[in-house]
Amino acid sequence: MVRVNILLLFYALIVYCIKTAFSNVLDLKNISNSGFWALKIVEGNITKTMIYSTADRPITKVRQGTRVIWEPYSYESVKCVTHYSFELHNKILMTIEISDPVVNDMYYFKRRRTHYVYISKKEFEYQFTQLSHPPPVFFQQTKPKKPKKSKTATGNTGKSKKPRKRKADTDDEEPLIITTHIPTNKPAQPQPQPQPQPLEPEVVQVAVESEDDEECSEVQQLQPSIDNSMLLSEAVFNQEVENLLETDFDDMGLSKTQLDSLFYKTTDESIKPDKDEKDLELENIIFEISTDDEEPTKEQTSQLIRQKLREKIQKKQQRQDLIDKFEKKNEEKSYKTSELDDENEEESET
Repeated sequence: MVRVNILLLFYALIVYCIKTAFSNVLDLKNISNSGFWALKIVEGNITKTMIYSTADRPITKVRQGTRVIWEPYSYESVKCVTHYSFELHNKILMTIEISDPVVNDMYYFKRRRTHYVYISKKEFEYQFTQLSHPPPVFFQQTKPKKPKKSKTATGNTGKSKKPRKRKADTDDEEPLIITTHIPTNKPAQPQPQPQPQPLEPEVVQVAVESEDDEECSEVQQLQPSIDNSMLLSEAVFNQEVENLLETDFDDMGLSKTQLDSLFYKTTDESIKPDKDEKDLELENIIFEISTDDEEPTKEQTSQLIRQKLREKIQKKQQRQDLIDKFEKKNEEKSYKTSELDDENEEESET
């Protein structure tokens, strides 16, 4: 019985040696001496190594030293082994592509410490995208060191050393002269303040007239801010209006001198001397009383004529406003009729 067991072990050893001699094994630790086609590509921090099997020597087993990584099923062989190494992260990924597959046509691995482990396709893609980017760099913030306290600050020495002056290299050197400019602030001079002007009294003139002149007073109340002197100094109306009104004044029997006094102020009246304002007081009020027996003055006649002129102009303006409104209505009607005609034309065309 002992002799039979020894013979069986001897035959098993011979068969194993024959199998290893005829089998094509890829050792990842010795890729350069494996005898297979190998291609190495370096892209940034990724080193890609691709190992292909040939028609004469197909890869039938993949191992790392004595540890087996992949063994084939019947009639299976390796088409390509791709090895990814990431230098910055110090990690490795690997894929094995199978020809004539029985179960899977691709296997994915990652190295954990010293051996390879099967992983899924999703995990392989996630690991590859994470490792393809460089790792984040963190900078350590160093706190500034506190300055060491000197002996004078601690009080170890009672006397503080005085800095010695350096001697000049040569006696011929001239001393440096430093000039400084000290600004002198001069006292600000007081600015002269404007003296308040004395208030001057104002004189208010009031003219009291009879009942016949109530119409004239109403016209003055409508325009209290306008002074007669200002009205007489400038032209009341345009040249065209004056020409139109001359015909009316001819019928009334007024001369040209009277007409000129209405529209423009004569030079003699504009150069009348004014009274001294100093002698006037605030409460002085001048009353002018007109009676029925006295004749109307030039100012009263001019005011009456101006009132009539204003009434005529107002009537003309009212007529012009009515004409403008009528024209606007006609334009609106014409516009509406044109729109209706356009709509009718469009409907007829359709």
